[in-house]
Amino acid sequence: MEDAPIEDGENHKDIEVAPALISVHPAQESVAVTVGSELRVFDLHGGSAVSLVDDSHGPFHKDSIRAIRYGANGKLFVSAGDDKLVKIWSTESWHCICTVRRY
Repeated sequence: MEDAPIEDGENHKDIEVAPALISVHPAQESVAVTVGSELRVFDLHGGSAVSLVDDSHGPFHKDSIRAIRYGANGKLFVSAGDDKLVKIWSTESWHCICTVRRY
């Protein structure tokens, strides 16, 4: 079956997809990457993925992550998403040390 060509003026439902985000530790110790609600951190010195720990026992974010950032000294990392959650992570233990719900 051949794909039908898309006609000019044809209405298509716009689907908003969160962009992939990348953030590099200030001392280049790790790199964080997100796509949608997935958050992954890679240890550049150890050459392996970091195990993130969040005691809320659910997914880190339930909806698309829209912002990630390391603190200036690299000790904290923050993720924020469409689920209205801001999570603050310790980069020494990779535990979520605080979750703030935005209203």
